Formats: sequence, C-alpha cells, structure tokens
Amino acid sequence: LKQVGPYRILKQLGSDFSGTLFQAVHTESDAQVVVRLFSARVMSGNEERDRWRMAGKAATELDHPNLQRIIAMDSDEDRPYLVMEYIDGYSLRAQLEERGHLPQLEVVDIMLQAGEALAYGHARDLIHGNLRPSHMIMDSQKRVRLVGLGTPKQIHKDLRLMANQIGTTSIPLYAPPEILIDERDADERTDVYNLAAVGYHLLTGRAPHSGSDLMQAGFRSALQDILPPEAIDPTISKYMNRLLLRALQPDPHDRYETMDSFLVDLRKCRAGLLAHVMDIPEIASDLPAGRRVARDRRKKYAPRRQFLT
Repeated sequence: LKQVGPYRILKQLGSDFSGTLFQAVHTESDAQVVVRLFSARVMSGNEERDRWRMAGKAATELDHPNLQRIIAMDSDEDRPYLVMEYIDGYSLRAQLEERGHLPQLEVVDIMLQAGEALAYGHARDLIHGNLRPSHMIMDSQKRVRLVGLGTPKQIHKDLRLMANQIGTTSIPLYAPPEILIDERDADERTDVYNLAAVGYHLLTGRAPHSGSDLMQAGFRSALQDILPPEAIDPTISKYMNRLLLRALQPDPHDRYETMDSFLVDLRKCRAGLLAHVMDIPEIASDLPAGRRVARDRRKKYAPRRQFLT
C-alpha cells in the first residue's frame, strides 16, 4: 500500500482487530500524520460507517493538550480511514516493556494528565472506555497524550473480536466488569476504573487481573477482590493503595463518582509524595468495608511483566 487518499504511506506502525495504522505524509503540505485504515469487519454495514463519519467529524473539534488531535475522517475507494496527529514519542506500553514498572510520583503525574483529558471529554459527554498503555503516548515534551477519545466504541463486540484474533494469549484487561456485559452502562466511573487499572499496572508491573479468555477475565474481576498494590510492593504508600482500590471497585457505585473527584485525591497523593508523608487518612477514607485488602490473598508477589494490549 503506497497511498491512502492524499496521504503517502511512509511505514506501517502496527495493526489490530480494528485495522492498520500507518505513518504518512500529506502529498501537498508535507505534514506528517497517522492514518488508521479500518478493517472490513469493523466497518460492517452503512450504519457503522455513518456512525464513524459522524464521530470523526465531532472529534475534530476536540482541543486539549493531553489528547491526540483528530484531523479528519474520510474514505478511499469506499474504505474508511481516520487521520490523526503524528506524535513524536513513545507509548506507556513501551515504557512498561523497558522498565517493568514506574515510580509512584511518575505514575501519579501520568494519571493526573490522563485524568484531565478524560474529564475534558466527560464535560462533552464523551467516554473513552478503552484506555490502555498502548493508547497513552509520552511526547517529546514529556506530556501524556491520550489516543482514541471521541472515536466510537462497542466494547463488548470489540473485545470479542480481539479474543478471536488473539486466541489463547494471556493479556491484561483494563475494562471494568459492567461494560463487558453492556457497553451502554459506560459512564464517568468506567473511565475512573480504566485509568486506575492502567495506573495499577504502571505502579506494580502487573495488571489488576488477566486471563486467556478476555471475557472470562472480565467477569471474574466482578467476583473477586484485586490484590492490593501494597501486597505486591510494600513501599507503595497507604494512600495510593487505598485510592487505587477504591477506583477499582467492581461495583460502579463504590468508585469515585466522577473523574473530577478522582483528580482531587490524585492531587492530594502527589502533594503527599512530594512531602514524603506516610499517610493521608482522608484519601479514599470511605473505601467499602471488607475491600481494603483482598481476602486470603496477602502473599507478597514480585512485579511481573505481561503482554500488553
């Protein structure tokens, strides 16, 4: 493939169940961009195509320093493609593969930047719903940029497509239990869980849960407590431990109600880490009873690397 619309292909960046990602350059302006050429299975039918065209047009109006900019949604020989800003940087997936896990303060800074972008989307009735390390890019200015906010998602359908493509490979799951049942249940608390799950992985070196079957892993997470971060790494602060456990509650009603309220406690965590405070009792003080530690799972585990989505 040499060209898509007015964009000359430079190289393939990757591919997944939704299509193929290319680095490209506009033939007239020489502007570098990223082009996602969608697979036929994602664009199945006129209704799906119209849905993407409408979402693509709306996404071009989003403007936030922690978001990857959507430039255009178009089609080439009746095959839809999405044009996005090219970001010179690296994904958090690459960072996890290289470093295993990150220091607490660095993780909090990443979560704060990502949370600000998600809150911006929530104010415009947009839920990401599919945040993962590969969707978070650190640019050349050390600024976190989120990929995919404003693009339509059918989480339940998409995860099944991923499972069919990947087969029995063990991969972490960052999605909360409720949207694996029905993505229409997604709201701000979905992204709270999603961001906390990524933060948990960045902090401990392992995802909150994983399994060979995506759907099985997701439903299992609703039935058991997640291993507390401090059980994996005892140097993790008590307030960071509580904050993540509250945000990762399987019942949405037990999580932070909004991204803004989650950000309030994240900022307190950052201040506490900078001041080397041992504990800040007011952070996640209302963690549901019986959820402060995982039942019968107090064994200390060394951080481990996992395949990243």
